[in-house]
Amino acid sequence: MQDYFIEKLKRVSFDRTLFLKEFQKSRRWLKQDELDKVEQWARLFHHDKLEQTGPNDINDINVQSDQE
Repeated sequence: MQDYFIEKLKRVSFDRTLFLKEFQKSRRWLKQDELDKVEQWARLFHHDKLEQTGPNDINDINVQSDQE
């Protein structure tokens, strides 16, 4: 399952908003050990999208996606 999300993140990596939205989806579906690997991959290859994100930004994405 983690490989699926990594591939999905690769496809949307051109857009920060989509990347973060898909990253949030992975947090809901993956077990902790799988999530750790996806987070490690994201920080290694797409740290620029995560660096701009503060802790409140990720929570805002959760709230927005839950309201949709």
